[in-house]
Amino acid sequence: MTRTLWVGCMTDDTGHGGLIRLEVDDTRVVEQTGSWDLPSPGWLDTRDGIVYAALHTDDSSVVSMRFTDQGPQVLDRVQTGGADACHLAINPAGRRIAVAHYSSGSVALLGTDPEGDLYTLDLIEFTGSSGAVPDRQQAPHAHHTHWLSDDQLLVCDLGADMVRRLQVVDNRFIEDPPIQLPQGFGPRHLVTRQRNEGVEVAIAGELTGEVAVVRLDLEGHDELVGVFPGSSEPTAQPSGIRLDQRDRLWVGQRNVDTLSLMDWQPDATVGAFTEHPTIGAGVRDLVLSPDSSPVNVWTALKAGNEVRAFIETEHGLVAGDPFTVAAPMALLFGDRIDS
Repeated sequence: MTRTLWVGCMTDDTGHGGLIRLEVDDTRVVEQTGSWDLPSPGWLDTRDGIVYAALHTDDSSVVSMRFTDQGPQVLDRVQTGGADACHLAINPAGRRIAVAHYSSGSVALLGTDPEGDLYTLDLIEFTGSSGAVPDRQQAPHAHHTHWLSDDQLLVCDLGADMVRRLQVVDNRFIEDPPIQLPQGFGPRHLVTRQRNEGVEVAIAGELTGEVAVVRLDLEGHDELVGVFPGSSEPTAQPSGIRLDQRDRLWVGQRNVDTLSLMDWQPDATVGAFTEHPTIGAGVRDLVLSPDSSPVNVWTALKAGNEVRAFIETEHGLVAGDPFTVAAPMALLFGDRIDS
């Protein structure tokens, strides 16, 4: 059975080849079925049949689209007020979108409706940085947003070594005390899982190659469970992190070009990792194929200009054939668009 995989790619100002449609099976691209111009869609997410793209440009925007057999139909586009939008997240109700901007260190709050109309609600510009890694932490760098509820938001700030906590009140951001992480950790992306007593958060540290775990209780207090190794190489730089149905963490490690796999234990600690070569260079994003058993993971290898799948076997991860795509940044399975 084949599935549709949409790929967002880094482009020049023309946006040529920014959005690619592929038909894939478990481990290979069967064919490319389309290419459309869109300037550097650095993240793709979907709700209620509408796809939202964060455009990773100097003057960033978010675009809403419906995907048809003929390709994407743009519904709306709004500027976000920041630079280099690298991630967006849609709140559980589907009516607010938080957009992280790396270069401007800011987060935009957008509103949307069932027709995909977009409008600006608020923008918060962070201040302060850790400076522990001078060439990467000279300023705030918002890298990832995650809604805990319709009005509570977590933001990875790579430049400040913290996960910032925001509330939305009357469609405006209010900043709460942040979750502090070790100096030089560089939080990039995170995943969460629910527990009776609150939420557990696993955070990929781009500047150390590690994974930190934090507990948040129902009153909002945080506790650092620990910081755990994610690679055998000290120069590893985590990019994407995903959580599978067996409570395992999958982490793409740039610079050393590997995938790390580790168990997220019931006590919230992270077990020993196994590491597998991605073969191609610069894993930027990874997605787990919906409903696949065994687990099937697709990777966007930006520096290597290719996408590649891996499937679990009794002998470990087996790589599929690479498929050439110019500077892939973001992946979205078509299965998710109508779900």
